[in-house]
Amino acid sequence: MVYDTARRFVYANPAACGLLGWDAAGLAGKLPRDLYGDRASSFEQCVERAFSSGEVVQVVHKIRGGAGAVVYLDTSYTPVRGADGGVSFVVSLGRDMTDTSARWRELEDTVARRTRDLTAMESRFDVLLRNLQIGLVIRGPRGEMRFVNRRALELLGVTEAQMHGRAPNDPGWVMLGEDGKPLPAEQSPMARALATGGLVPAMIIGVDRPKSADRVWILVNVMAQRDAAGTIEQYVATLSDVTEAQNATRALAEREETFRLLAETISDVFWMTDARGKAVVYVSPGYENVWGRSRAALYEKRADFLDAIHPDDRAVVLEALPLQELGQYDIEYRVMRPDGAIRWVRDRAYPVKDASGEVVRMVGLASDITEPRAASDLIRRQADALRELSTPLVPIGHGVLAMPIVGVLDSARARQVLETLLEGIVRHAAEVVILDVTGVGVVDAQVASALVSATQAARLLGAEVLLTGLRPDVAHTIVGLGLDLGTLVTRSTLEMGIRWALSERKRGKNAPLKK
Repeated sequence: MVYDTARRFVYANPAACGLLGWDAAGLAGKLPRDLYGDRASSFEQCVERAFSSGEVVQVVHKIRGGAGAVVYLDTSYTPVRGADGGVSFVVSLGRDMTDTSARWRELEDTVARRTRDLTAMESRFDVLLRNLQIGLVIRGPRGEMRFVNRRALELLGVTEAQMHGRAPNDPGWVMLGEDGKPLPAEQSPMARALATGGLVPAMIIGVDRPKSADRVWILVNVMAQRDAAGTIEQYVATLSDVTEAQNATRALAEREETFRLLAETISDVFWMTDARGKAVVYVSPGYENVWGRSRAALYEKRADFLDAIHPDDRAVVLEALPLQELGQYDIEYRVMRPDGAIRWVRDRAYPVKDASGEVVRMVGLASDITEPRAASDLIRRQADALRELSTPLVPIGHGVLAMPIVGVLDSARARQVLETLLEGIVRHAAEVVILDVTGVGVVDAQVASALVSATQAARLLGAEVLLTGLRPDVAHTIVGLGLDLGTLVTRSTLEMGIRWALSERKRGKNAPLKK
């Protein structure tokens, strides 16, 4: 039979149960008095002596067996010590002396063998604890060191001698709290357990190890082991290395903080939905500035942003939404704010996929482009106005147009002159176009070629070109270049050209111009 430190039965082998008439299933946790009644005192005294003295107690019991017959048992109570040196349990081996002495010798051999087995098991258990990859520290009820394995020493960066010579609340301990700040010695996991007599679960501490010049983060769990009476027998602490996980958590927290600062300070609207785009996971404060609606309303109702889109643009947005999953969503639309203002928005979206390629999130960026769009429109209008000013086309009379050209006539402007000229001929149904080059400072081969091209293009549209304002030096340059401008009708001044064109126009709608 086996007794624990509470002097209760832990185990009885079949021989004991058969001899004494006990039920093995209901035996665990019972006291000797529960089974022996008024004859229990001798058994209790022997068990108590074995626990208190730590020595084997030998005695012969006279008992009545399960069949009612008197049985003499030569019994030894053998204390078995645990890793801390204290008696962990007592094994009671009894031999029925009613039979022959041969059985007594057999029982002695069995006791010796079982004792050797228990000793070997204790040794193997000790080796297992010392080589665990999880740190293990056991202290007595007053904090005295009982056991520490090799892994715990590695994690804490100390020697076994230092562990035995340092109390849990010793100021020599240098630990950090999870926030990275120094942790007072009285707040260490074991010191807290000793102070409260309770459980200290999942506490993370940091330890700077001078020998390896690094910092390790340790997950510590401390529990108090109590006896049957509720008295604390010892404190057991387990230590696990969580450095990688802690560093990853800190890095993630830093990235999240950076993202939060970025998302909440930019004027653009950063938004995130679930994979199907049905629920809003996050939207930055810029949404309230652009849409003029609360973020709370958008979190509650995904379609809140759609309600604000201009009716003329809503169908376009709905049609483009499926493109978000393809990363091809990039559209512009108008938002109608509650105050009546209309804002132009450029909205882009991209899918976020996991390692398997599955879409897990949809993220996007909506920018208020009202001012840039207005500025672009203004620039375009100004460019159009400048183009019209640089190549003005002036109606002189029915079927007669005049285009005074001033400044440098480069290739780009030559194309512009040609485009404006042809558009004006078609729009005004012109028959005569006067090109005045009085204000052109330099006429080279490129300018002359452009004039010839304009003349040919105009004739294809049924109009004749009249060139005016050729100065003597320009004419000399043209002659020197050897260009043939014989197809052009020329007059010295714009006034003469206008007068001549109008007089020729009166002679007949289809009358050819004379040089």
